[in-house]
Amino acid sequence: METMVYPHSVGTILKLLEWIGWTNHSRFDIKWKNILKTVYFFSFHFLVIICLISHLLSTTTRSIRYLPEFFQRLMEDITFHLFYFDNLLYIFRYKELQSIVSFMETSFCTTNRRVVQYCYRRGNLIMIVFGLVHSMVISGCILETYFPVSEKELELLRYVYQRKYPERRLQTNFWVPFIDDSESWYYEVMFYTEFYLVFIVTVLTVTSICLIPMLITYAEGQYTMLSHFVEKIGQPHHDEQGRRIMYTNLIRNEYVYVASCYERGKLVGTSSWSDKEKVEHLYEKSYCRQIVRFHQMLIQFQEKIVHMYSPFMLTKMILNNTVFALCMYQVSTNPSDISRWRVFKLTSEFVGVALELYLLCHSSERLDDCHARLRRSLVSVSLSQVSPRVKRSLCMLVRRSHRPNQLRFYQGALVISHSYFMHVVKFSYTFVNFMRLRSIGH
Repeated sequence: METMVYPHSVGTILKLLEWIGWTNHSRFDIKWKNILKTVYFFSFHFLVIICLISHLLSTTTRSIRYLPEFFQRLMEDITFHLFYFDNLLYIFRYKELQSIVSFMETSFCTTNRRVVQYCYRRGNLIMIVFGLVHSMVISGCILETYFPVSEKELELLRYVYQRKYPERRLQTNFWVPFIDDSESWYYEVMFYTEFYLVFIVTVLTVTSICLIPMLITYAEGQYTMLSHFVEKIGQPHHDEQGRRIMYTNLIRNEYVYVASCYERGKLVGTSSWSDKEKVEHLYEKSYCRQIVRFHQMLIQFQEKIVHMYSPFMLTKMILNNTVFALCMYQVSTNPSDISRWRVFKLTSEFVGVALELYLLCHSSERLDDCHARLRRSLVSVSLSQVSPRVKRSLCMLVRRSHRPNQLRFYQGALVISHSYFMHVVKFSYTFVNFMRLRSIGH
């Protein structure tokens, strides 16, 4: 009956955000350290906002002179704003996120240690994989600045950015008034400052992409355990040593031994019984109620996630769709004579954006698969061995499990699913075709 705190990696993400200065919720015991931390917090966000504005000004005042370059920088602008505003959610809704973490630690079932550890490793794997994917994208941006490009591209860069030394390229472009960022000192300072910004973007990207899939992964493990418990309805229950038990709390793995119950003539929490059949009947109803409460707990957990993300989810998905369309346009319509490193950069950006959006949609679809698994478990129950009251409770569970279980926002107006991903792909393809026809017309 030993229980443990549900293991997860959400705390690691929150500590990382605190460490880089994105959030300012943890406090030191010494007052002057808290003051310095607060100053760093506001300075950090001031720097980030200045960089966002500077990059946007560079896009709208300089990159606009050449359409492919403009779309490339516009895509970067939208991506930076997406990750910035998405992570602002963890500042303004930090208490709700902490509530979700506390809910997992205190309400999630840890009975099946193998399932718990599998979900924990899977959540960590999501962070590692997308950290590597983002590193591939960033490496494309950095490598492009080290390798030579054609004279045609250099002339275009000279024309677009009015640089004296167009061969001195940056990972991305910022507008700084009254200076030529290709000249010495200015170029060196901006080049290495951008490495710090790259690190910040990496942390924000991993946080923005991975948190929802990780939370869904943990919920998926709970549905797996719930399905296993459902399959045991109408059957005798045993512990790891094969001794007969009766659960008093499924989630906390609390139970009593049947032999001791019969010896005392009662079940914990009930009146005395001398008839073993009545005790079994009473336990059957208690076990079914615990399963219903287990499912209600999971529904409550999903509602907490939806409520936390609702204020920004529409903006998040619109920006995601726009970035996906711009990436597809960049990959499919750029001139064929651009450098291979620029091709690598554009391709890696497209792969990263596509995987990010697909992971979100696939994670939401996995929640619906959890209800399908629950339905299969309910079908396997032997109804001939349960009481009519338990059958009615199972019918209620069947009705609940037949409802769509994807992440649904704004009263079902926005449903994250595989179907939604396909709509985004079709929209992006339409946008690319429209831009091609427009370019032919000109």
